[in-house]
Amino acid sequence: MKLRGSGYSGLFVVWLKDRKQRICINGTKSIWQIVLSGVPQGSISGPILFLIYINDLDQGIWNWILKVAGDIKIFGEVSTTSQHQKLQQDIVLLVPRAANAVQHPKMQGNAF
Repeated sequence: MKLRGSGYSGLFVVWLKDRKQRICINGTKSIWQIVLSGVPQGSISGPILFLIYINDLDQGIWNWILKVAGDIKIFGEVSTTSQHQKLQQDIVLLVPRAANAVQHPKMQGNAF
């Protein structure tokens, strides 16, 4: 589990495990449902959890990667064929990694 590998344990991990939620509309409450993915919305921990899950995406990447909130951007100088090839290689490496990160059972992300 990435959380434990990143040094998080104890109550924080328990807090995320086996969560349930329900909705209430005009005083009528739904039945409790198990939360299968995502992080608690509106929580301070949401952005931190996202960064833990995507933190290792840039391993072996030659160009710059900007990871802010829910966005990942890759960029670099491209004025030679070699730089172009390196950027393309990085994109080929990064896209499947990013797709796997957001398809993790505990994360939810936008489609590519």
